[in-house]
Amino acid sequence: MRTLRLAQVAAEAEGLRLRRRVRRLVIRAVLFCIAGFFLAVGIGFVHLAIWQWLIPLFGALHTALILAGGDAVIALVFAAFAARSTPDRIEVEARLVREQAIQSMRRSFDFWAMLMPVAQLVATISRRRRGRD
Repeated sequence: MRTLRLAQVAAEAEGLRLRRRVRRLVIRAVLFCIAGFFLAVGIGFVHLAIWQWLIPLFGALHTALILAGGDAVIALVFAAFAARSTPDRIEVEARLVREQAIQSMRRSFDFWAMLMPVAQLVATISRRRRGRD
């Protein structure tokens, strides 16, 4: 009975851990989408303003290169924020509970595995004694 309860605890902990991980991944994807949308819209308007400001100073070619470099920097900053995602406290604790339950379940099986040969030996001795009596 204890082994079944440990298996149930391990399954519940794994379920919680997976739900938290999926939640984190969904939040991460939404953040990527929001970052991409604002990046596209914002850079569109900023490009227009900077283009108008830089054309008289640098010409069309150099202005285009300056804007492309700025776009790359902004994209890298947003990608770094979106990529920075670690498991939260609940997900870590759920994984630890699952691992502890699985270890306890294994120890329980190990105990019964060691006890089985002893039980078989006792049964054999008991049968032999009954055969003599």
